[in-house]
Amino acid sequence: AAGVVIAPKPITSFLPLYKQAGARGEITTQYSKEEIEALGLLKMDFLGLRTLTILHDALDLIRRSGATPPDLETIALDDKVTLELFQRGETDGVFQFESSGMKDVLRRLHPKRFEDLIVLNALYRPGPLDANMIPLYIARAHGKEEASVPIKEVAPILEETLGVIVYQEQVMIIAHKLADFTLGQADTLRKAISKKDAAGMERQKTAFVAGCKNHGVSKDKAEELFKSIETFGRYGFNKSHSAAYALVAFQTAYLKAHYPAAFMAATLSAWAENTDEILKYMNSCREMGIALLPPDVNTSGVGFTLEGQAIRYGLSAIKNVGQGSVEAILEARTRVGKFKDLFHFCEEVDRAQLNRRVLENLVQAGAIDCFKVPRWDLFASLDPAVAHAMRIQDDRHKGQGTLFGEEESSAPPPYGKGERWNEHELYSHEKESLGFYLTGHPLMEKEQVLRRYTTHSLKEVACLAEPAEVAVGGVVASIKQTKSKNKGTMYAVVRLEDMESHVDALLFNDTYRKYISKAAKDEVVVVVGRALVEEDRVKLMASAVVPLADAERELEQKTTGVLLKVPSTLCDEEWLMELEKILHGHSGAVPVLMDVSREGESVTRLLLPHGCRVNTGKALLPALEGFLGKDRVRFLFRASSNGSAAEKRP
Repeated sequence: AAGVVIAPKPITSFLPLYKQAGARGEITTQYSKEEIEALGLLKMDFLGLRTLTILHDALDLIRRSGATPPDLETIALDDKVTLELFQRGETDGVFQFESSGMKDVLRRLHPKRFEDLIVLNALYRPGPLDANMIPLYIARAHGKEEASVPIKEVAPILEETLGVIVYQEQVMIIAHKLADFTLGQADTLRKAISKKDAAGMERQKTAFVAGCKNHGVSKDKAEELFKSIETFGRYGFNKSHSAAYALVAFQTAYLKAHYPAAFMAATLSAWAENTDEILKYMNSCREMGIALLPPDVNTSGVGFTLEGQAIRYGLSAIKNVGQGSVEAILEARTRVGKFKDLFHFCEEVDRAQLNRRVLENLVQAGAIDCFKVPRWDLFASLDPAVAHAMRIQDDRHKGQGTLFGEEESSAPPPYGKGERWNEHELYSHEKESLGFYLTGHPLMEKEQVLRRYTTHSLKEVACLAEPAEVAVGGVVASIKQTKSKNKGTMYAVVRLEDMESHVDALLFNDTYRKYISKAAKDEVVVVVGRALVEEDRVKLMASAVVPLADAERELEQKTTGVLLKVPSTLCDEEWLMELEKILHGHSGAVPVLMDVSREGESVTRLLLPHGCRVNTGKALLPALEGFLGKDRVRFLFRASSNGSAAEKRP
């Protein structure tokens, strides 16, 4: 939270407090800001922007790579490459422009100037979205609608926003220049509009109309202008705020466009403690063609660093490798240079910080791949390596050496031979030590197939605000089977993960008995059921678990519809005509539905006309996702012949 309460004595002398759950354990008051202000306490907002840290760290990474970092204070705000990044909607990690809805708006508007970003920052909020101001602005920006103004006298003031009242400052300037309001009176008008103070607005209207008369504006025109101010002004946003945010957004986008690896490395470091965000940005790196390299005892630092145009994972990312171990590795590397092999590594790093558990995790994470020995053979060599290092370090400690003070030569043992790990084992061990699938993922080859048989991604389910029937897919990360305290029956909690998020699925009663054998660890499955929101967490009450290998056979013939998920900001006539053209190109018998969502509101589901029915062959999904974007298309299906909770009817 940004709000900070300041008091002359300990806060507990004035307010009850609450400690938030979780690792951070933030302390908050149990009173609202209105009650706090009524008590006479001072509340101030201090925005701590993670983005500023990302900018600082990205510039530092560029500098350390040997390049000269740009001066972000003087970059050209009409930089073509940066604006093209906004136009494509490739804004993961870009401040204030990351949401899927905002990406859609960027792709539609095709911003050609920095001022467009300021406008979008002001318009992409619930009020202006409800008032349909974004489609109006886009239509005017593309010349499809005339940039008209309420009266010609305000044209110079509204020119930058194409005749649309967007900023609070515009309201104040109109009142100041046309109605002779002082700046203080103009601010009073601004407050009355934003608070929807009817009585106050009536008083302001009288003064406004009278002031406009002095500038030759008729009463009718003045009242028309005031009505326009009242309508659009209530959605007005502070331009100075919006411009400052747009500048930070442009700076982040500039670094992402010109120094992508440095920017993404800094972003990953900033979110190092948040698994979901790390997964999201790792996925972004893959889409951008930036290689994510595993940690390496010979090159890694503490956090994410640059290695050419790739990003090297830091040693601190490895589980069970504490800060002391990381510092000991870096100290030894500084002292002796790059390690030659596993035995040299164990010899030089303080053995108090390098037990078998640490070594196992280093091997599994790929941090010792630099010695060009298979991980399974490294694993088989750990005990001999530790024993060899103990002898060497004990001799050093005792001061035993040759006549000339050199250590007695002690040749290391040969590498052991372990049982070869298959690809699945390799990825699983890596995930065990990093918390992620880094160099590969079980879903990489199956992602498109999985999307075909799911209604939501796990990230979408995790963000649900109300219950919903869903079909989701992912890798079974863990299974916990427990006996119910009340009924004494067995049930299971299955942790499902995809490349961006995770959700817990609960299997009870018949579902448990029928499907627990299908929910094998590391299996890729589709889980059907009802997502419930409980205490800000989403749990999935499963009704079916279908291995992906069986999904094509079991579900292909049971498709009941194709669901398109789109924000209301997309749905203008031109866009709908283009969609209709794509659907006609895949004509068939399966109905198409469309979930139209407004930011922060419920979804309206529409059944498209019979002429828009489609053939659900393999060409359909790429065509629709190419137009709508990833994760906007879902196939609805009946998972069982008797119409269970898995059924999704049009």
